[in-house]
Amino acid sequence: LVKTGQIDQRTVRKYKRESEAIGKGSFFLAWCTDEDPEERAHGVTIDCAQKLIETATKRVTVLDA
Repeated sequence: LVKTGQIDQRTVRKYKRESEAIGKGSFFLAWCTDEDPEERAHGVTIDCAQKLIETATKRVTVLDA
């Protein structure tokens, strides 16, 4: 998601700062799909999330379940 530009670098840096602040620094990329504060606090996926990536030739749906 980050490499395709679906999530901008500013948002990634924000998630990195926030995850480090609560002692879960390695979770920052997971937060790109974990939008619920409960998921972030506990480090587990509670709700299913999906993100769509479209290129010139492909459509890809990323599922976080």
